[in-house]
Formats: sequence, structure tokens, C-alpha cells
Amino acid sequence: MKDIALCTRRERKKLQCKYTILRAARECFRKSGYEETTIAQISEAADISYASFFNYFPTKDSLLPAMIQEQAEDMEELLRMETERGSNPLYIARSVLSQNARDIYLNKNIIFRMDALRSLNEPSHTAIMVNYNHIRDSLIEFLQKSIEEGTLRHDIDADQQALTLLGIIRACLIYGKELAECESMIDEHIRLLSN
Repeated sequence: MKDIALCTRRERKKLQCKYTILRAARECFRKSGYEETTIAQISEAADISYASFFNYFPTKDSLLPAMIQEQAEDMEELLRMETERGSNPLYIARSVLSQNARDIYLNKNIIFRMDALRSLNEPSHTAIMVNYNHIRDSLIEFLQKSIEEGTLRHDIDADQQALTLLGIIRACLIYGKELAECESMIDEHIRLLSN
């Protein structure tokens, strides 16, 4: 993402409008579901004209990669802040994964639409996967650093554990588990990884 402090006034206004559209879309999707939400409803909620929506996003599906990118950036920022604060790595892992689980649970109809895009081999799915890979890579890097520092067991594979932890969230969603149950499963798995 572009550093907003380095943007011109016009670029800042465009970025603000883009994020306003994303927030409005997310809220509309939560209230009405992805399929039922129209671009006209998103535009109205964002307080822009219907035509202005297309200056930022060519389709409703094109909102999804931007939403996942935002989630990836939020996760990276939380990892960075907690690490700078000197928080316990196990606490950091739990916080980041719990936030990821909450985001997914709040936006489950969006997740199901992303799955549909994958099965249709839609171009927006590629952008979604790039951002999901970014989330996974950030988690792998963090886990590897925690292994090297001795907070996590040295006999575990960071790549495998990142996929497992993200998979727990996904499996809970698919099987209809409550968020609290999902967070409990994350806690248990992190406990198993600790020294």
C-alpha cells in the first residue's frame, strides 16, 4: 500500500474514497450477504454516485482482493506493533490468528464467494491468492523467528504450522463451529507448539 503521507492531495482523496467504498461494501455484505448486495447499494452506503464506483473497482468481485489485501496489511501491522512492544511471541501469534478468525467469521459470505471464484478460475481469484499467500508468508516468517529465538519448539516446521493454524480457522468456518471454539482450537495448537 502506498504511504498516505507521501501522496498528493488528489491521491489522498482517491485513497480515502477507495477505503470508504471498501468499508461500505464490507458492511453491506455483512447485512445483506454478498450475492444480494448490489453495486448501487454499496455506492449509496459510500455516498458516491453509481458511476464513481467504477473509477475504483471494475466489478463487485474486484472488491474481494482489495479486502484481503487490507486484511493482510492489518495482520502485518499487528505483528509489527506487538513485536516492537516486546510482547510474548505466543501472545502475538494468538492475537493475530484470533483477529484473522474474527475477520473471516464476520465476512464468511465473502469467503464463500472467493471459493466460488476459485472454482470458476476467475482472474480476481489470482489476486485473492496473492494476498492470502502474503498473510501465510508473514505468519511463516514470524513462526520461524520464534523457533530461532527458542519460544517455539525447534522440531516444528514453520511453513507446515502456518498452514495448519490458518487451516484450523478455515475448517471451523466450514464445519459451522462458533468463533469461541475456533479461538480455543488455535490456543490449543499454539500451546502444543510452545517450548
